[in-house]
Amino acid sequence: MKIFFFLSTLALTAALALSGQDGTDLPSGEGKDLVTDFCAGCHDLARVTAYKGTEEDWGSLVYTMRSRGLDLTPEQNDQIVAYLAKNFPPAKKAVAPLPEGEGKDLVMERCTGCHDLARVEDHSGTKSDWEGVVQYMISLGLAAKPEQDARIVAYLAKNFPPPAKEGSKSPTPNK
Repeated sequence: MKIFFFLSTLALTAALALSGQDGTDLPSGEGKDLVTDFCAGCHDLARVTAYKGTEEDWGSLVYTMRSRGLDLTPEQNDQIVAYLAKNFPPAKKAVAPLPEGEGKDLVMERCTGCHDLARVEDHSGTKSDWEGVVQYMISLGLAAKPEQDARIVAYLAKNFPPPAKEGSKSPTPNK
């Protein structure tokens, strides 16, 4: 009997907690219910609303979620992306003086969704190191397609390699 009471209480608590995720913290608009239903199934809505991006950014992020098993119709996908892009656009940020090169645009667009560029410039690493960093960021929600990942990694590895050994002109591999 005690176990039944405990399990009933646990189920009621879970139901009440889930019923609180009705999207009341989200702005009104077409797509709000879909964001609440689909995104809040895995993420706290605060995490969803903390990300800021263009329609393309949000589209890439939803693409990433779909590749991880999110099942949406094309109409639901479009509605969610449009809602998020309208209500959570990118913040206007000052452009940091990053070196020119292939992939700079992606680093500027993708990395600044969560970091200022000083954080990028403070790090260095081999191509393998940067691949690990980018894969970790993807696991946290970085919206990037595989071909974009490769461009980001190549740019970072070329422009932010490990420091060279004293008296040497080649970078030192990270241990």
